[in-house]
Amino acid sequence: MRLTRERDAPLHGTRWRITALVDKDVASSLPAAAAGKAWFTLDRKAGTASGSLGCNRFTARATVRDRHLTLSSPRTTRKMCDGSLMSVERNLTERLARPMSYRLTHRAITLTSENGKGIQAAAER
Repeated sequence: MRLTRERDAPLHGTRWRITALVDKDVASSLPAAAAGKAWFTLDRKAGTASGSLGCNRFTARATVRDRHLTLSSPRTTRKMCDGSLMSVERNLTERLARPMSYRLTHRAITLTSENGKGIQAAAER
């Protein structure tokens, strides 16, 4: 038998499904209404991030350098959504607006800003 280690999911080109909001050492799952609906993908060639905040879609310029990700102010669609989805969207927008360090672990990514707030996401197959 030969054991091999599966490589980490690539940062670019992977659809990252947002699974939790992070506040320092505490990760809280997204509310049921947003579960599976919030995601993002980084496009290296275009230098962009795009995805869904749970209800509305977004796109932003993305800079990746030295294990840090910085997004410009996102452009979003303007659909009105359920109250809990709008709360998640505001929270995600606030977190994504700050420069964040990232850590890839197999098929997961954690993005964390200097204030300790961030997100966790899982690579979709």
